[in-house]
Parts: sequence; C-alpha cells; structure tokens
Amino acid sequence: MTTQDECAPGVDSGRPERPYPGLLEAVPDAVLVTDAATGDIVDTNEAGAALLGRPREDVVGMAHAELYPAAEWDRLREHFEPERRSDGQTHELPTGYGPVSVRTAEDGRVPVEVTATKGGDDGSLVHVHLRDLRERLDRQRAFRAFIGMIPDRAAVYDADGEAQEILARRGSEPAGVAPDDAVDDRHAPPADEPERIRERIRRTLERGEREQFEFRATPEDGAEPRWFEARTAPIPRPGSDAERVACLARDVTERKRREQTLRSFREAVEQAGHVIMITDADGTIEYVNPAFEEVTGYDAAEALGEQPSLLKSGAHDDATYDDMWETILAGDVWEGELENERKNGEQYYIEQTIAPIPDGEGSVDRFVAINTDVTERKQFERQLQRERDRLETFARTISHDLRNPLTVAHNYVELALEEDDAERPLDRALDALERMDRLIDDVLTLSKQGRTVDDPEPVDVAAVVEDAWEHTPTADATLAIDDDIRDVTVAGDRSRLCEVFENLFQNAVEHGGPGVTVSVKSHPAATGIVVEDDGPGIPPGHRERIFDNGRTTVDSGSGFGLAIVDQIIQAHGWDVRVGDSLQGGARFEIVTSGTPSEHSADK
Repeated sequence: MTTQDECAPGVDSGRPERPYPGLLEAVPDAVLVTDAATGDIVDTNEAGAALLGRPREDVVGMAHAELYPAAEWDRLREHFEPERRSDGQTHELPTGYGPVSVRTAEDGRVPVEVTATKGGDDGSLVHVHLRDLRERLDRQRAFRAFIGMIPDRAAVYDADGEAQEILARRGSEPAGVAPDDAVDDRHAPPADEPERIRERIRRTLERGEREQFEFRATPEDGAEPRWFEARTAPIPRPGSDAERVACLARDVTERKRREQTLRSFREAVEQAGHVIMITDADGTIEYVNPAFEEVTGYDAAEALGEQPSLLKSGAHDDATYDDMWETILAGDVWEGELENERKNGEQYYIEQTIAPIPDGEGSVDRFVAINTDVTERKQFERQLQRERDRLETFARTISHDLRNPLTVAHNYVELALEEDDAERPLDRALDALERMDRLIDDVLTLSKQGRTVDDPEPVDVAAVVEDAWEHTPTADATLAIDDDIRDVTVAGDRSRLCEVFENLFQNAVEHGGPGVTVSVKSHPAATGIVVEDDGPGIPPGHRERIFDNGRTTVDSGSGFGLAIVDQIIQAHGWDVRVGDSLQGGARFEIVTSGTPSEHSADK
C-alpha cells in the first residue's frame, strides 16, 4: 500500500509530483488526475476519495474507465481520448448527456457532472472534475414534485412578455426547468389580450411588486373562450434589478360559470315574490330576500342571526314544530300551512316549504324555506265559509220557518171553509201570509249583505236616519235626533246603512211597544253612532246571541233584523255592540273607530 510519505514531493512513488502542493485539496469537488495515454488515475484529492468511498491509495492506480458502468463509459470514451485534450481547454459533456453515474466501493451509484482539462507541462495528464449532483438533484426532484402539485400554468417571462421557461403545464406532467424544454405558444400571452398582459409584466418589473389580474383567452381551435386568474412576481437577481417575471395562470372558467349561475340565482331570489329564508343547520337565519322584509316587516339586519321563531304567532302547538324539525333533519322536505305574526303584531298565513341543503358529504348543512303569503286567500275562504253558512241558514229557514206560517194559513183557510163566519180564520191566515212575506224579504236582504263595501261614499247620517224612520212602521213611537249627529258624515253605502237603521227602529218598536222613544246620537267615547230606546231592554242572557240568524223574542219578528244589522256593519269594516241605555232600554253602538264606551258589552 502506498503511504503519504511515499507520495510526498521528491519521493519516487510511481506517481507524478503535484505541481502545486495543497491545490487539489483546496478544490471542494472531487478531482482525478489521469494519465492521458493510459487512462489510469495517478492522483486524487480527499474529496475524490470520499466521493468514491475508497482510500486515496486505492483510487490511485485504477483505470479511469473502471469508475463508470460499462454503458456509460461507452458514451464517455471519445471525450477522454488524448487528441481531445490537445487544445488544453476544459471540456464539458455535450448537452443531452444528463448526469453521469460513477461507481463507489460498495457498488453504489453517485450522479456527477463531469468536466476534463489538460494538465501537466507536456499535456500528459488530464484533470477530471466530478461534481456531486445528489443534493442538487434531490432539490430538483423536490422542486419538480412541488411544481407538479400546482394546478396552474407556470412560466417565466422576460421584460417583453415572451415566455422563457415553462415550469408547469396545467393538465400535463410538469415540464420542470430542463434547458431543452420547449416553450410552446400556450404559455405566451393570449393573442386576444397581449398588450394588457405585457403591461402587467412591465408593471411588475418597474414596481418590483406582485400583480394579480384576470384575462380571457380564446383557444386557437375556436373553442369557447377560457377565463384565467393570473399572478405575477418579479424574479430578483443578486446585485441587479429583476429582469424576469414568474407568472402563474389558473384556469377559472368553471368558477366564472358558477359565479354567473350564482348571480343569476341570487337575482332570481331577490326578485322572487315568495319569501325566501336560509338558515344554518341549527336554524339560525343567514339570509332573507327583500320579499321577507316586505311581508314580515322585519329588516334583514333584524332577522339575521335570529331564529325563525321570531315569526311565531302562538297559533300552533309544539307538536307542529317538532314534526317540522324531525322531517327536515331526516333530509326530507316539509310542507305545511302556518299562521305567523308580522313585526307589527298582525297575523298572517303562509304556505311553507322547507328543504334541507346537504354538504359535500351528504350531511344537512343548511335549510332553505320558501313561503307564500296566503292571507288574502284565507280571508276569501273564510268569506266563502260564511256564505255557505248563510246559505244553510236560508235553507233551514225556508224548510222550517216559512213552513210554519204556511201551515197556519192552510189550517185557518180549511177552518173558514167549515164555518159560516169565515172572517176571523181568514184574518189569521192573512196575518200568517204577511209574516211569511216579511220572512222572505228579510231572507233576501240578508243574502245580499255578506259582500264588502267596495266603493264607499260620503253619507249624511241624520238624513239616512230620517229616511229610515219614514220607511219603518213606527205606530206611536218617537224619534229623537241629537244635534251633535246633524253634521256627522261617514264613508259607506247609503242604501245599506238605511237598512241598518230600519231594522234597529223595527227592533225598538217590536220590543218597546207603541210609545217607545228612539234616540240617535254621536258616540261619546269613540267615532261612531248610538241608537238607543227607553223600552224594556235586552236581558243579559240574550245578548250573546242577539245577532244570530232567526233569533227573536217576539212572535211578530222574523229573527233576521239584527243579523242583517251585523252583516252590514261588518261589510263596512265597523263594529256593532249591544248594551243598556241610561233609561234601561236597549243600546246599540256602531263604532267606526276608537274604543266603545263603558255602557257597551261584547256581542
């Protein structure tokens, strides 16, 4: 084995003397000194021995060709022939060889970059420089892996906006940074917006700051234009200003389409006539549309963060809401009708559909509720129900009440035919027929009073009262009109209000007797009219149903007069109440607004 003393200057060791002691050791990379004629290694530095994993003395004397796998040496042979070293210049392997592998003592492989230089005064030596590429290739592989994760197109542009290097291609394997990567047209600025993109690149260089922008590119094959979101950043160079720009361009066409769809959806929701509300999985309101504000009276700011129970009216029990939650938490759609309450306390009706919104994994993430205000329809339905009830009453009246006087008349006519003196039975029959005539008139009148007053007009109350008194069989009854009613005008239907007073006067005469006095005055505590008499009054036990159809306490009455009064007053949107007058008689208050007096009682 050769020792260091044998390798010292002046000692004949079969190895050329180092021309510059310590020079090889100063080189950080592996250096092999080979005989240009034989190709044998005659010297190396510690870095060379370390790279090859052998003691220096084992390296010296090896044939240079032994360091490479056979297939690699076949490629390298011509570059180490003596005539290739005659120019005394450094020779690197031609582009395209890539890293070269050298064998270590354990038959491992180390990737290196190889250069060769003429050495020795007579050119008999070749200095082979081996740069270990393991660390650099590791970094490059890591960089390639990182680039491979970027879902964008990545490229490096010069100051003129021309692509210089391609780092990644969206939808393909990363191109890396190898010098032979072709720069294709896909990474150049799009033909339809070149100047705007080049301007962004220039601004990036001038300001030394990042830029972010969007652009649209039309493919050369005429396909649909694509949208890209681009970011640029200057690439600094040590000791000088940046001369190149890195650019990432992400295809955001699908995002743009989703955004457009969402904008269209939002516009549709904003313009929808239905109330739309979105909550999180716990029921907290996250969004309401303008229709919600219009229908409920709550501003969006007041509703957001609250629970839908904000609208509860108390009309439904807990079981209703328990069923609702059980349905939607199971992922099903709930449909039903609810009575809610507006901000001002007004009750309203809705038809509601609540649907769960699943997340990406199928769990319920949110709920969307769509409500339709059906208050007018419910009111119409109630009106129809009242009309049906009225028709049933008419049918009952026709089948029962009209049959009674017809039976009486029939019996008395038969009696008259049997008796010589027929005057009295016929008088009774005539009375029964007259009563039947009044019943028919009242039934027909009642059938027309359910409709509302659509076109009210100013009505002079005192004039209507006087006309009604003239049309009522009052016998010896007296009408007293207070002066405070003389100038009172109400908005209503004159002919129908006349029927109200006719029936109130008829009721007073029938119950109070021939000498009854009927007074008409203004309401003392509210806007309205009071009609009262000094007769016997109405017993408290009868007041609750005094306005029911067919309700009467005298044989001569039809029982429909006060029902007609109630129907007409309701059609005007007013209120009528019954109580005692100060004289102990009946008192009827027609309240158009305000609060009834202390003498009034609920119907």
